[in-house]
Amino acid sequence: MLEKIKLLGACDTKGSRQLGGYELRFREGESHTSVNVCICDTKYNGLVIEHFNVYPTVSRGNGVGKRSLARLVSGALSAGYKDIYAVQVQRQSAGFWEKGGFVRLSEPNPTNDYKYRLP
Repeated sequence: MLEKIKLLGACDTKGSRQLGGYELRFREGESHTSVNVCICDTKYNGLVIEHFNVYPTVSRGNGVGKRSLARLVSGALSAGYKDIYAVQVQRQSAGFWEKGGFVRLSEPNPTNDYKYRLP
């Protein structure tokens, strides 16, 4: 899966293939999006997005994160992942995930987790 995501512009900057955790970076001009993902998880099967940040912070709000998320989702779907989750989503970023095609999982959901809705 990571090889296909790399083809879309992501770099595997840190990670352990044995543990299944990776930090991916999507670059766009002077900005980049850092995404921590887990491929093997005990609660969910599929690709789990654990952290998602755009740097520098002044780049936030101009579509860099939206485009990076679209590239990540496209790569994951191309690699055969049917389930893509975003976990521990902060309340103030819920709109970002919902606009990106994610829906909040039903209650009980104390960690505010989301799942990508296939089109």
